Amino acid sequence: MKTLKKLHTLLAMIAICLCFTACTNDDDDDGGNSDDSSLIGTWAYEDEEDEYYIEVTFKSNGTFIYYEEDYYWGEEDEDRGTYTVKGNKLTIEYDDGDVETCTFSVTSKKLTIKYKDGDETYTEVYYRID
Repeated sequence: MKTLKKLHTLLAMIAICLCFTACTNDDDDDGGNSDDSSLIGTWAYEDEEDEYYIEVTFKSNGTFIYYEEDYYWGEEDEDRGTYTVKGNKLTIEYDDGDVETCTFSVTSKKLTIKYKDGDETYTEVYYRID
């Protein structure tokens, strides 16, 4: 469960970072924004089963804060670290040394990330909340 939470955290951060640097005008539904400032900010995700909530804040200095609340188990988790963006790939390095990479796309209001866990590929959509 902790590994899955970290994976979600990393993916969220990666998605946000990639959105800032990999945006093009044609993937924005409101006119587009191609500068890095489109990723900077706070993004939220809630799973379809309403079992957990994730909030990721990407800062302009290359750091992030990841917060997750597990409704089912009544647990909260917060991680911090750094991120880098290269094309549509977001790499997140947690302060504990774990590293995760995912692909992303972003609009002004929506961040979509894709990542693999074993043989499965997952897509998560985050919404800007700041």
